[in-house]
Amino acid sequence: MDFEWFESKYPGWYAEYGAWWEAYNRLKHPGANKPIAFEEVGYQYPHRCWTCMVPCLVRQDMVVDKVDGQWRTYCSETCAWTDTTAFRPEYEGRATPSMGRLTGKREWETCYHGQDLADIVKDLGYVRDDGKTLVPQPHLDLDDPKKPWTLDDIRGNTFISPNVSLNEMSDEEREAHVADYRSRSNITPSMLRPVPPGAETLPPTAREGTAGARRRRGHHQVRRDPAEPPPGRLVFVGDKHRIRFEPVGIEIEADEDETVLDATFRQGVSLMHGCKEGQCSSCKSFPLDGDQQMERYSTFAPADYESEEGYVLLCRTHAYGDLSVELINYDEEMLLSGIPPRQARATVAAVQSLSHDITRLVLDVHPADELPYRTGQYVDIEVPGTDQWRSFSMAGLPAEGPGGKLEFIIKRYPGGRLSGMLNGALRPGDPLTVKARTAPA
Repeated sequence: MDFEWFESKYPGWYAEYGAWWEAYNRLKHPGANKPIAFEEVGYQYPHRCWTCMVPCLVRQDMVVDKVDGQWRTYCSETCAWTDTTAFRPEYEGRATPSMGRLTGKREWETCYHGQDLADIVKDLGYVRDDGKTLVPQPHLDLDDPKKPWTLDDIRGNTFISPNVSLNEMSDEEREAHVADYRSRSNITPSMLRPVPPGAETLPPTAREGTAGARRRRGHHQVRRDPAEPPPGRLVFVGDKHRIRFEPVGIEIEADEDETVLDATFRQGVSLMHGCKEGQCSSCKSFPLDGDQQMERYSTFAPADYESEEGYVLLCRTHAYGDLSVELINYDEEMLLSGIPPRQARATVAAVQSLSHDITRLVLDVHPADELPYRTGQYVDIEVPGTDQWRSFSMAGLPAEGPGGKLEFIIKRYPGGRLSGMLNGALRPGDPLTVKARTAPA
């Protein structure tokens, strides 16, 4: 029943996670198998962010850099910048002797590298009063004395620190390992996604739940797309709903396959926002009424107590019915002063290195295209060869009217989606697509 519920709520869930949870159920008792993390079930222990200590679960965003002679991993470009740039003896040309340093064995995994799992669990104190039964158990069958895991059941499994292993690799091995790690991305939350090819392996009720339950609820219509994805695949097309923002009384229309924040951009409403990735809480709001769900977001935004109270991040929220939302941070004068996003063709005019990690990027906007401008605006640049965008503030005032130049001063990050291409991959003459909209100041 749990599988059916998840598949009906999140089409594609089973194809991504179903096999893991079936293996979890099969391996939950001790005896003939190791703990699931040590079995061949497609699981790869995650790297940990050197800055915030959170596992790098959004694998495609992981950044790898060598700092103080040590290879380190970061969950995002922001965390990489914090360690590689901000927490240094010198910042922007001035000495920072009082700035902290992220040094030592920051990851608990490093402290136990190469040790037996049973010895680690005992050292951490995760053993019950009998001196052998583990405190954490992967099931609730605790009445049967043969089913709880003990130290003997996990002994013989050597624990390997991802960070130590990364530093022991050759450059070629490390490059291949990081590329493989990033390619194994988790499911991308989206309401516009194909029905998984393996859906026929689901129980009949679960298969019916993926599309049938949504049709009954009126959440999605189903059509066959002849172009993308490939023929024969079913695609969910989101319905549209009305979103009302209180206490200002502004209403917009939002599609189920877009976030509420993206819907406001499209219709020229300027809500407070920052990262657009669920990390900063600038767009935090409170749903008053209606059906909505949030995509994956940072564990720091919003705080746990805010999530428990019902706060949402509009940059991660999809509406599945008419929705009423109370705005927490807003400027009434800015709300209706936004510019609907406008897309334009551009060509790279110059890529100039200004320092070891700063680049000046100049783009020529196509003569037939025009980008509106407001103070405080930034521009989204599409990463070539992907469907991803990166946002950058302009370094100069763009010319009015069609055409003109756009200039950016960009910090390069190792592994950065776009900034990582400024070391030679992006050259004068290369075409780019840009998109402009107003960001509230």
